[in-house]
Amino acid sequence: MRAYKAIGPFLFCCTCPLIQSCHLSNGINGDIERITNELIQTRDDIKKANGEWQWRLDQLKNDLGRETNDTARLALNEVNLTAQRTIQAAGAEMRCSAASVKNVAVQSLNNTIERINRRPVPDIEPNVCSFSPSVIDLSADQLRTLAVSGTFFFSTHSPQVTVRSKGGETKMMPADLISKQTDYMMVIKIEEAMQRKIITEDSTALLLSFPMSQSKLVHEVPIQATPQCDDGVRNGSGINRETDIDCGGARCAK
Repeated sequence: MRAYKAIGPFLFCCTCPLIQSCHLSNGINGDIERITNELIQTRDDIKKANGEWQWRLDQLKNDLGRETNDTARLALNEVNLTAQRTIQAAGAEMRCSAASVKNVAVQSLNNTIERINRRPVPDIEPNVCSFSPSVIDLSADQLRTLAVSGTFFFSTHSPQVTVRSKGGETKMMPADLISKQTDYMMVIKIEEAMQRKIITEDSTALLLSFPMSQSKLVHEVPIQATPQCDDGVRNGSGINRETDIDCGGARCAK
């Protein structure tokens, strides 16, 4: 009897922490499941929205902000970052469609779902929306840079830029001539590329891609060479009489 009396407190002391641990684990798992469902519902609502959808992110932030558990705090930080990215994506520097901006929110929420469930988070693929100028005109005055607008330039995918010539040969654009200004804007230094003979009169296109991307898309910007003019066809106005191309001053190839 004494032995049983001694064992009783021992069993209680040993099993009590285990019971508390089980309750704690169940509570954490319950938080993860519930918040995951909230994130999924918000993501799906945004995907289906035909008009305004930013209010749905604000609603989710308010709901998460009322909670005190670690999962909610992690999710709230992620959702705040998502909201910030969508605001930046819709800003004046962007030239992307509304669908592209919505995709920023959807993909970011997908990553938040993976992160709070402690699953591997895939890298978000960059998306190129527009180039300014849309054509690289080598005869243009003060052509210094090519601006590239898009989304997810904060991704670890590095851009690859090449220049194609008339014969089909390509030259690689050095990394120091590609500058990421923001998460939504890159600049390619065209003037320096011309000075280094990477872009020449024989160049026909600039090609931009992300080699590690699954989509393997190649974005092409035409290069328009300097008009060829000679003294035999130049008239007093600086217009090529045979082609009607403006060949005034330094804009002509010699």
